[in-house]
Amino acid sequence: MKTYLLKVSALIIITSLFINCKNSNDNTIDEPFQKPRPVVESTAFDGNSTNSSETVQIGGLDWTSRNLDVSTFKNGDTIFHAKTNKDWERAGKLHLPAYCYYDNNPSNGTAYGKLYNWYAVMDERGLAPEGYFIPSDNEFWVLLGYYNMYQHSSNEKSAMASQKLKSKDSDSFHALLGGYRSEAGGFHDMNEAGRWWSSENFWNKTLNGTKSNLFPSELHIDNTFVSGPGAGVYDAGCGYSIRCVKGESKRTTKIPVLESEYIEVDKNGKPRNGAVTFYSNMGNVSKTFVNGVENGERLSFSPYSDLISKEMFKNGQLNGLSIYYHDSHWKHKTHEGKYVNGKKEGEWIYYDWVAKPELAEKFEMRITHREYYKNNEMTNKIYEGRP
Repeated sequence: MKTYLLKVSALIIITSLFINCKNSNDNTIDEPFQKPRPVVESTAFDGNSTNSSETVQIGGLDWTSRNLDVSTFKNGDTIFHAKTNKDWERAGKLHLPAYCYYDNNPSNGTAYGKLYNWYAVMDERGLAPEGYFIPSDNEFWVLLGYYNMYQHSSNEKSAMASQKLKSKDSDSFHALLGGYRSEAGGFHDMNEAGRWWSSENFWNKTLNGTKSNLFPSELHIDNTFVSGPGAGVYDAGCGYSIRCVKGESKRTTKIPVLESEYIEVDKNGKPRNGAVTFYSNMGNVSKTFVNGVENGERLSFSPYSDLISKEMFKNGQLNGLSIYYHDSHWKHKTHEGKYVNGKKEGEWIYYDWVAKPELAEKFEMRITHREYYKNNEMTNKIYEGRP
């Protein structure tokens, strides 16, 4: 009986040693990916369907195995859908969060998800669905480091990482090369390269709170190479893919939506209507819009609130009487005349510093002659083109 107990005890000890040895070797992973775990079925994730999504654990982080495809922020607000090149470019100039499909074709969203500008990534309302966040440079470097690729890795290691990231195995990161959209609206590199925004915040401001520099970061993968996040400087108005990580992390920032006087849409991407005043350290200007086109009187003021011009617009062009003033305490006219479809027409009069006429130009599609005055009397006349 004693001999039997000794044998049983020895067997237990050997089994325990075997299990401990196996666990100690688990840190060396032959296969780069662990099996994916399903995410709870939710319409909040893709914004279009109730298909369940999956995550895959890489480097201790749970990554979604497909690109983001939401059309609303976490609070339910709709993200502006830029369907044309003009819409997309305007959104970038306004700092307006926006998304699109590659080639403006919704069917591309099924495989590749949506493309978002960086303003959508960093919006305070939250682009990532509940329970997820958009990775920063650190998370991306954890991903790349899992394949022994670091900031100064060789081209050979970069190429190896590219192949592993693009693996089509069900338990892989599955980096589809879905291309990108430039800030001007053009689409590029479908099936040749993929770009994923980082949530790294490089939003720098000047002392008065205006934008100084903006250096958004991204992960770039193509058929033969991986460029780690932070490797270049790209425009925040570009459209890139988004991949999320499971967990909670506040990575947003307040980005001012611009009310630019040179943009015909408002901060919601809708055509302007009515009178709008734009302010800057150079003064302010009041314009009137009808369906995004300037129509009516435009008044411009100096930083000291002095009126410096009064102009009339029709269909986005100068039409009618325009009067210009000294931006000083004199407050009298410097010159005045009429425009027709953006061109000077008829008589234009220029005034000296005491508001007396000193020069008159007459236009018939172009200058025909100049008249010079002194003490309200014409002193000289110069013809141009014809007598």
